[in-house]
Amino acid sequence: MKPYHKRFRRIHPAIQREARRMRRGWATKTVAEKQEAIRVFVDAASGIYGIAKPNVQFADGSDWYLPAERIISLGEPSAITAWHEFRHHWQSETQEHFVATAELEDDARAWSLSLFFSVAPQTLQRLARQDRVIHLTGNMENRDSR
Repeated sequence: MKPYHKRFRRIHPAIQREARRMRRGWATKTVAEKQEAIRVFVDAASGIYGIAKPNVQFADGSDWYLPAERIISLGEPSAITAWHEFRHHWQSETQEHFVATAELEDDARAWSLSLFFSVAPQTLQRLARQDRVIHLTGNMENRDSR
C-alpha cells in the first residue's frame, strides 16, 4: 500500500498556500494564534473548494467532525488533525472530491499527511522520526494504529 503521505500528489496549489500560511511560525505561536490560524485555513479552504464553512471549536477531549451540524472540534491545535477533520467535512459536503471506494478515515489520513508532506516534507520526516505522527513510523511507513 502506498504511504499515506504520498497518496495525494495533486493537491490544489491554493490549498498548499493556505497550509503554508497556517503553519508559518507554528512553533512560536501561542495556542490562541494556532487556533486562529486553523480557523483561517478552514474558512479559506472551504471557499477554495466551494463548500459551506464549518464551525471550528476547541475543547478538551478528542478530535471529531459532526456532519449534521458542520462542526470540527479539536482538543489541541494540530495542523495534521485540523486538516484531517477538514477532509471529513469536505467528504461530507460532496462525495465528488475523493475516491469513493476509499474508506473515509483512510482517505482523511492520507489527504492530511499528503498535504503536510507537500508543504513541509522535512518537518514531517523529523516529526515521524520523533514518533510524533500517529500514522507514520520513523521510516515514513504507514502505521494504522498504536
